[in-house]
Amino acid sequence: MSMTLFYSAGDESHPGKSSNHLTNSLSKILTHYYPFVGRLNHDGLTIDCNDEGVVFVEARVSSEVPFVVDEPENEVLQRGGVAIGVCISHVIANGAAAVGFLKALARFACGSPDTIEIDSVVYDC
Repeated sequence: MSMTLFYSAGDESHPGKSSNHLTNSLSKILTHYYPFVGRLNHDGLTIDCNDEGVVFVEARVSSEVPFVVDEPENEVLQRGGVAIGVCISHVIANGAAAVGFLKALARFACGSPDTIEIDSVVYDC
């Protein structure tokens, strides 16, 4: 399953600061979601929880990207906003687990690490 999330620019004047903050938050929250940093085995049905990490790609654009996103999203990006693309194999997480992960990441990134709720995550590794 894949999705793209768009966020308006915050008060920060340095765009790299947001990226660094997101990277740090992601690395900390992934310790609670260790199957997400594993790899699918050759059978395509099981996970090798090997702690290889996730792919994090950062890109900056200085013009519209209409071939990728629609007008409202282009406006968010032109005003310094951020787009976060997420792609998670259904073997690793179902929709509820993926949304739970993203909500926990958002809470952690917003400064609420004590309120991370990971009780409903089931690990089959």
